[in-house]
Amino acid sequence: MLNIIFGRENCQDFVLDTRIYFRRNKKPGWFEDSFVKKFLKEIDGSTVLFEEALKDYKGRGISTEMISTGCKTLCCIYYHGNDTVFYGSGMGDNCIPFLMEIAARNDITIVLEHYMDFPGEYFEKKLVSINGTVLTQDTYDDAYSGWCASGEEEI
Repeated sequence: MLNIIFGRENCQDFVLDTRIYFRRNKKPGWFEDSFVKKFLKEIDGSTVLFEEALKDYKGRGISTEMISTGCKTLCCIYYHGNDTVFYGSGMGDNCIPFLMEIAARNDITIVLEHYMDFPGEYFEKKLVSINGTVLTQDTYDDAYSGWCASGEEEI
């Protein structure tokens, strides 16, 4: 299940900059995993050649440091999300299917400061919660609106 915390002010212990966490914690073996290869291909258009050697969508060689923040965040959540809360606002909506695939297998928590547009199917499958309370599309929208109305969101 995916647990959401709206606003960094509501979470004291989380990884704000996943790019730095990724740089310090990544392992070459991460990129040999078929799930990681799949989201790198679908989100960034990158292909893993061998461990940390990748090819971008234009066919140029790149390192793992050059993948998108969304893919870096997904890697961090995939490998360390059971133990660590990550800032999820570095991920775009194109990351949602992969984030939810991880959440279907493990309980994970992210901090959001933007409206992530989850398709209704994830609410129907009861995969999204706030503080352990399973959300519907309406209660998710209300929770986000309530956080925005509190004046805590960054502008």
